[in-house]
Amino acid sequence: MDGGHFAVAGPTVWNSLPEDMRDPDVSEDSYRQSLKTFLFSQYTSVFSALEVFTRMRYINLHLTFDI
Repeated sequence: MDGGHFAVAGPTVWNSLPEDMRDPDVSEDSYRQSLKTFLFSQYTSVFSALEVFTRMRYINLHLTFDI
């Protein structure tokens, strides 16, 4: 992976954060709490999507082998 990937990924992740978290005046404690809440909400969304994808793939594999 060359250095250019981080140059794109870093700002993309930063810009995906809620606007109030990007405020330079937010306290460190408030930032940490907001970050935990944000990441947890993203994790549950990704986990749900991953679970659906895994189930669909499982069903697809069984349909493929049963035919």
